[in-house]
Amino acid sequence: MLEAFHGDATKNASIARGVVYGTNELLGLFSAFGVVLGGAMFSIQVGLASPSLVGIVPSIEMVIYAAVGGRLSLIGAVYGAVLVGSAKTFFSENFVEYWMYFIGGLFVFTVMFLPDGLGGLIDRIRGRRQLTALPAKAPEPEARAVAQVEPAK
Repeated sequence: MLEAFHGDATKNASIARGVVYGTNELLGLFSAFGVVLGGAMFSIQVGLASPSLVGIVPSIEMVIYAAVGGRLSLIGAVYGAVLVGSAKTFFSENFVEYWMYFIGGLFVFTVMFLPDGLGGLIDRIRGRRQLTALPAKAPEPEARAVAQVEPAK
């Protein structure tokens, strides 16, 4: 549903008979609420929020979350955060010196073999999205009747 609202509002309004006006603002409001809620939960979990927490390492981790989970779906981001967070905990406890290489390997594997992330993989399994875009089929030329002329005798 959210993909339908992305783009030209007047086109969507003509399809949905005026229902979509204000929908982008409403979706932005819900998105901002989610960001505020996430920030509040982060500060409760960590105990403080400071500019030093938003450095290069957390930024790269968030990019890996989005890549592994999939950037095209909201549930994919949740999958990515859970998987990468679990993998980070497991690898950092069991392979203290090499855990960053494992996380990097997970990122490279995802970029190479799952370009849409786990969310895209689940959509493909459910049949919602095609693996590759089908090429546009060119319109066939009209069949022309060819008059056969017999040679003159």
